[in-house]
Amino acid sequence: MFGFFDLFMKRVNDQAAEYAAAQSDIARRVWGDWADPFQILQPVKVSVDRRASPGTPRRVQAGRRGPF
Repeated sequence: MFGFFDLFMKRVNDQAAEYAAAQSDIARRVWGDWADPFQILQPVKVSVDRRASPGTPRRVQAGRRGPF
């Protein structure tokens, strides 16, 4: 009989944890949409094709010069 209650309580605790996780996810999305309604602040992936530029830009070359 006590095994049944332990199983029942474990199931209730598991469901409560799933519910709390779902509510946390919902709250995170709601606050995110409220703070940034147009998703402007989302990170942007930038890819650089090194073959497109023939060499190092002049300003970078100037910054790498030695002290003399």
